[in-house]
Amino acid sequence: RRCLLVVDESQNLPMPALEELRMLSNFQLGSHPLLQIFLLGQPEFRAMVHGAPGLEQLRQRIIATHHLGAMDLHEVQPYVEHRMKLVGWTGRPAFAEDVWGRLFAETGGIPRKVNMLINRVLLMAAVDDRETIDASLIDAVLADLAMDQMNDEDWQNEAMLASAARHAEYAAPVAPAPEAAAPAAPAAVPEVSRSDFNHFVREVRAFATEQQDARALLVQELQTALDRVDALESRPAPISDVEPLVRRIEALERLQAEQQQTLHRLLALLVGWVEDDSAGMWPKGRAA
Repeated sequence: RRCLLVVDESQNLPMPALEELRMLSNFQLGSHPLLQIFLLGQPEFRAMVHGAPGLEQLRQRIIATHHLGAMDLHEVQPYVEHRMKLVGWTGRPAFAEDVWGRLFAETGGIPRKVNMLINRVLLMAAVDDRETIDASLIDAVLADLAMDQMNDEDWQNEAMLASAARHAEYAAPVAPAPEAAAPAAPAAVPEVSRSDFNHFVREVRAFATEQQDARALLVQELQTALDRVDALESRPAPISDVEPLVRRIEALERLQAEQQQTLHRLLALLVGWVEDDSAGMWPKGRAA
């Protein structure tokens, strides 16, 4: 049989590792190589192989190269629907026709970007209990991503701390058993059931609803304050009447910003929890 070695993310290989792969290609049985090597990597790997002066011998051993380009517009829909069907999707939620053009325009047809964006879109659709995914939902997710990038460092640190705490809990060393006793079995990583996950989603949805209601009250109170400012501008007023109003407006703005950050921080933690494959916490039968 032919022995094939597949190396993914080859752009991360150091030069000594590439040299070792080249040495492996020298082993032959008669006129047949013992090992065939298949390297997969990002475009920078191709540039490294063709540009590094120390890889001339490796370049001489390359039989064929191919650059896998991005998907075309007409390939995005079959790609997404195929991945959805693999995890049991039967048409719910439905995808509107304007989704595919918006998805392609934002990702350029690059599969990794398509996966990341549609992952977030499906999560928001689940939180909002949406039956149909359309371009407006994608725009809402993109707006959230833009907001995440503005405060990326703080939120990522918090998500990393939460993930590290979970891993520390799961990876906590078990105290060694006495020599006379049988060795203790390793603790199993708890799996979150579908009911637990659904309960968590309901809590997130309730929190989002509360935040929306609180924000509506804040906007109403802020508008009332602005109306009072307009009334004060139309007639002379002492500074003592204006200063409390200004302080109230500033307090409302700070409260609104804090609520917005709280909501986005919770969503960021939820996304980190969902995408944390190594923790083994994703419920069976759910699409990642």
